[in-house]
Amino acid sequence: MRSIGSRILVFYLATTAFAFFVGITLSRVVNLGVGFQFKGEAPSQAITGVPNFLKVLVEMVPKNVFSSFSNGSLVQIVIFGAFLGVVILLMPEGKKKTAEDFFRTFADIFLQLVKFVLGYAPIGVGALMAGTMGVYGSKVIGPLAKFIGTVYLGYIIQIILAYFVMLYIFTRMNPFQFLKKTYALYVTTASTCSSLASLPINLQVAKENLGVPEEVANFTLPLGAAINKDGGSITMACALGFAAGATGMALSIPTQISMIFIGTLMSMGGSGIPGGGIVIIMILTKAFNLPVEIGAILAGIYRLTDMGGTTMNCMGDLVGTYIVGHSFKPKKS
Repeated sequence: MRSIGSRILVFYLATTAFAFFVGITLSRVVNLGVGFQFKGEAPSQAITGVPNFLKVLVEMVPKNVFSSFSNGSLVQIVIFGAFLGVVILLMPEGKKKTAEDFFRTFADIFLQLVKFVLGYAPIGVGALMAGTMGVYGSKVIGPLAKFIGTVYLGYIIQIILAYFVMLYIFTRMNPFQFLKKTYALYVTTASTCSSLASLPINLQVAKENLGVPEEVANFTLPLGAAINKDGGSITMACALGFAAGATGMALSIPTQISMIFIGTLMSMGGSGIPGGGIVIIMILTKAFNLPVEIGAILAGIYRLTDMGGTTMNCMGDLVGTYIVGHSFKPKKS
């Protein structure tokens, strides 16, 4: 089981990072956000220049963790969380269990808070889009349509270059045969926009249609529903690119690398609830000194991208599960 866990984690991490890379690259290639006349307050400091590598590493370590939280220094918070997790793992079993229960309860509290807020999201999104149309008029339709098209182009690239290529390399399965066996899942994912809600049908497709061993599917698919957010990663990356383009901010190579790193961790740390990516987009735009207002504007069309994003998330879960299950099929005596 440990071998299964390590393999599927590598798969999820690699595909999520690649998805964020695809989103950032596409947003720069198509000049996403350029031409959208942002009427809010643009950031006073552009993200330009190439900082010294050693300086970047030093600034990643928080000098005062409370200051990092109050200032919203996301990189430092993530680094602190990683070190804290390592320290907890090194503690005695009893204390480790206590610490684990504490942080798990704390996470559940905030998850319920997010669910409560998102329950009123339709009202907020409706008011938001009305306000956006009132401020920008019909001129906003073109840039937003371009954003949606770019996101879906990213989905297609991810599916072909990541999923189908690895599927064929590791299992020799024809991608079209895979789609034929798994098509029943995609109706559920597009309608629910939730990886967790689609988990039962995902498990059924993996076991019955793909022949994945039960012990593999029961471990990898719930894990994927929780942490594998390739579709969300592409959407988030395009949102950052859109915000940068709309405000005329140049993104240096180190900044783009930082976006991929932090975005991957934030995406994998997000929950599987519908619309949860909106919250992460707001956090990321703030973290990279981009206007949060643009993230709010994009929230109005998030559902249109979330249908394809959730479908791609679950497809990625299935591909990874099938690859791992293919190498762990019991040998016939």
